[in-house]
Amino acid sequence: MKIAVLLDGRRSRDGGGAGFVAATLRGLGHAVRVESVATEPRPVLDRLAGQPVDLVVSLVRPGGARPRLAFELAGALDLMRIPYTGVGPQGLLVGGDLARARQVARLAGVPVADARGGKGRALSVLVLGNRQPEVFPACECVGRGARRTWRRAGLSPDDAAHVAAMARRIHGELDLGGYHRIDLCLPPGLPPGGAPCFVAADVRPMLDPALARALYAPLDPAALLRRILSLGLRRPRPPEWAVAEDGERA
Repeated sequence: MKIAVLLDGRRSRDGGGAGFVAATLRGLGHAVRVESVATEPRPVLDRLAGQPVDLVVSLVRPGGARPRLAFELAGALDLMRIPYTGVGPQGLLVGGDLARARQVARLAGVPVADARGGKGRALSVLVLGNRQPEVFPACECVGRGARRTWRRAGLSPDDAAHVAAMARRIHGELDLGGYHRIDLCLPPGLPPGGAPCFVAADVRPMLDPALARALYAPLDPAALLRRILSLGLRRPRPPEWAVAEDGERA
């Protein structure tokens, strides 16, 4: 399969793990080219029109010098009928803006933590899927700087069920899809059946080996990318060119 990996040229670091993604995809037998997108999407879109690919893996994140760049790219790819991975335009517009995401969550009746995340246990939940998302076990970040790492949160069965239910609810309320991360807070003294609080959504979490092994276990990085590619090829699209695949979970 011909794949274009779009890295975020506005950021000094490896844009979203582009090197790891490209190397892993090539190891899976795909023909991969890497394109850098800085502030103007038109040159890359013109090249995609002239040199077609089967799928685009976009690692361009909301925010930065041009906050709507990721949204504009996704919308243009939809119009060009080029499949791509990750969250679609609506989810990028809502979930990619912290203030807007929190406002939408509140209006939907979702408990929202204060702007600093609130008091309690900070959790991150990775979600994979479109209409029927799979929620991976919650993790928590420990350490700071170079010593920062992720580990499984080890929640009780009840807390794990409530966290997964809240992640699925936010997935739907913010119109997310593909792969993304939901940050939640378990307030201290949360009673049985109590709801976790929404903190933020990361609509384009970095794809790097350490993150993949910690947050998407038991999937290895290659298996994770295969799942993300499959979801990108089958993500909901405009009705006039969407093709249903019977028996496939989207």
